[in-house]
Amino acid sequence: MREIKFRGKDCSGQWVYGDLIHKRHDKESVLIQDYKGLGSDVDTITIGQYTGLKDKNGKEIYEGDVLLIKEYENDIFYYEFNYEEIKELSLEDVRGEFQRSYKALIYYEEGCFVVSPKNINRCEMYISGMFGDMRCSQPIFEFEVIGNIYDNPELIKEEEK
Repeated sequence: MREIKFRGKDCSGQWVYGDLIHKRHDKESVLIQDYKGLGSDVDTITIGQYTGLKDKNGKEIYEGDVLLIKEYENDIFYYEFNYEEIKELSLEDVRGEFQRSYKALIYYEEGCFVVSPKNINRCEMYISGMFGDMRCSQPIFEFEVIGNIYDNPELIKEEEK
């Protein structure tokens, strides 16, 4: 079963993580309850769901995060290999030349987490299509969470110029 959890900023500006709970008496009031049972009221604008994915450093990726995405050529992609042979190779064995890097925003739309690249000729993509066994991918993607739109709005704004 996939891990379903949320994050949001409480009234002190701190991020809290856990289950999303709507208060029954107040439609605008939402809290996030951590796994110790403690709940914190959060600013509803800052609520983001965990994608179930982690970046290259093991950091969880949430809706509202800004990623630095690097693309590398896959050196064996154009050769004939079967999957069993590819499984024997490491990612370092197949990673080729650096192609480009760009920033992208993660958001949720119509039941899917979407990656929205900024300022490049690339359309929006489902994030799940960019993860998986990168040894079989062309290009090879590398992801790093570099901030989020609430704490670091300048990360996206500078790309839109």
